[in-house]
Amino acid sequence: MMRSQFNKQHGYTLIELMVALAASMFLLSGVSMAFVSIKSTISSTEALENSQEVIRSTADVMTRALKQTLVPPTISTTNIANDTITIVQDANTINCLGQLSAIAYTEAYTFISPNLVCDLGAGNQTLITGVDSISFMLNGLLVTTTVKPIGLPDYLGNGVAIDTSLTADILN
Repeated sequence: MMRSQFNKQHGYTLIELMVALAASMFLLSGVSMAFVSIKSTISSTEALENSQEVIRSTADVMTRALKQTLVPPTISTTNIANDTITIVQDANTINCLGQLSAIAYTEAYTFISPNLVCDLGAGNQTLITGVDSISFMLNGLLVTTTVKPIGLPDYLGNGVAIDTSLTADILN
């Protein structure tokens, strides 16, 4: 009778250990794939969020400047990639830095990678960062600002066009 007591197994067999190892590896690979997928989705979402913020900020800045001017702006190209739009503003209007100016002034908006900057005559002030490229086009009383944020999805091509009419000039 003593022998039967020694023949009983204690612990797990090699087969049971290998099955447990295979099952845990399968679960671990599933968790890893889910993590990579979620991380990729979060990165894409953040890039799209930043792109949206650059586009919204550019639209706000350019719309404010262009809607209050009484004189059509001038656009000059300093080199192949950088346009400058110069806007003359009357006294008692809000400048590109958000301050009310008691005297007439001129705003010059330029792209200096990776920023959209404004110069009121005292040097460039960064307004928006995260810009890959920006260009301006004047067609009559319509200004088209094409902005391409850093990280813009490929399906949006060369950027987003923002059309702004010179309302103050039209109303006067």
